[in-house]
Amino acid sequence: MLHILRLPKAAVEAVLPFVSVRSTMPVLSHIKFESTGAHVVMTASNVDTQIRYTFDCAGDQMEACIDAQALKRFAGFCGDDDVTLKITDNKAALSCKASKARLSVLPAQEFPILEKRDGIIAELDWVLLRDKFAFSALFCNEGDVRPQMNCLMVTSTGTRIDIFGTTGGNLGLESLNHISSQFGICIPVGSVRNMTGNFTSLIIRDEHIELKGPNAEALFKLAPYKPVEARKLLSASLPNACEVSRQSMLEAVLFASAFKDNAKLRGVIQIDHGSVKNIGQNEADSPYECKGDELSIHAYPDDFSKFLKSLTSDSIAIQFDAKNNILGQVRLIDGSKTIITMPVRA
Repeated sequence: MLHILRLPKAAVEAVLPFVSVRSTMPVLSHIKFESTGAHVVMTASNVDTQIRYTFDCAGDQMEACIDAQALKRFAGFCGDDDVTLKITDNKAALSCKASKARLSVLPAQEFPILEKRDGIIAELDWVLLRDKFAFSALFCNEGDVRPQMNCLMVTSTGTRIDIFGTTGGNLGLESLNHISSQFGICIPVGSVRNMTGNFTSLIIRDEHIELKGPNAEALFKLAPYKPVEARKLLSASLPNACEVSRQSMLEAVLFASAFKDNAKLRGVIQIDHGSVKNIGQNEADSPYECKGDELSIHAYPDDFSKFLKSLTSDSIAIQFDAKNNILGQVRLIDGSKTIITMPVRA
């Protein structure tokens, strides 16, 4: 039996990030196609995350799994045009303009499906949270085996939601005043980086979180939650503060770090009030705009430039303790965003 589908480009782009590239299950390198007769559901999964994308398409009922990377390469040649897919029992024929390809298919029965069996804890507006998740995820360490370090932590007090990631030495926190149920969850950072697409709502469940949009719904398994109270890190009193131009400070950091010693894997810079200096055999310094208390700390330039790039306002506040500038924390504050970092020794 022959099944002919026209695949919207948006559908292909939505499911591809969820395809497994390292699984020992061959079927997870494929996309499952299921036609109900009135619409088609495309499903991709890497066991811990899953997306189901639905679009209208009349035809006979059928199921088949098609190699995702081959489909991606073919769609890449098609540019903005949709792909036409013809499926027989054991072959998938792709066509676009004058280009054609024939791919083998796997049985759809082998494809594992994540099911929503647990109850709903809270439902939130994803549009309000999307950028905050992306910011805090920059501070997670995906390679760390500790859940608190390789996960994005999201907690709700009932009136405020805190979203933060930490590597132990650095922390990125963003807060949002929002009425919801109290909860605490831990989302693997690899899953957070898959949270792209046209989603509108975030549903928190006991064991999963779910993103829903007009055509798609995605499921993400949660990691075991071990409470980490980010607010405690903000309770320490930092008596000194200055206001800096983020862009001029970033340019100064990048300039000074360009002259680090080649023999060192990581250079160290000295950030003083109004100037950034390279520390090492090569001497270089560059000014930046600053007003307020006298700042003097050492930092890794790659980390500090990443911090500055993750913020958006040009005028940011830096809080510190001038009497304890070696071991005390330093806070970079831009509206609802807070970055906590520990100075390094030269």
